[in-house]
Amino acid sequence: KSDVNSSLFDNKNEQELYNALKNLSPILNKEINNRNYEGALEMIQSLKDPVKNFFDNVLVNVEKTEVANNRLAPLNEVKNTFDKIANFDQL
Repeated sequence: KSDVNSSLFDNKNEQELYNALKNLSPILNKEINNRNYEGALEMIQSLKDPVKNFFDNVLVNVEKTEVANNRLAPLNEVKNTFDKIANFDQL
């Protein structure tokens, strides 16, 4: 579970990524539990634009540690989401 504090968001792209993850998670978990990995991978594609917009518009490593950690949390959630389907570290 992610430790995102949405009250720390100061950029719409942070909220967009967070919402995309929050909305995708229960549906994706159902597909994974049903071993529909191909369907799950297709669903993950919906994160493409929110992730791209996040990296294009959000500076993650800022001076305030609390804000930096809050920006890293959804990125960790994206990685964890991918890891539910395949361990890409092994590639």
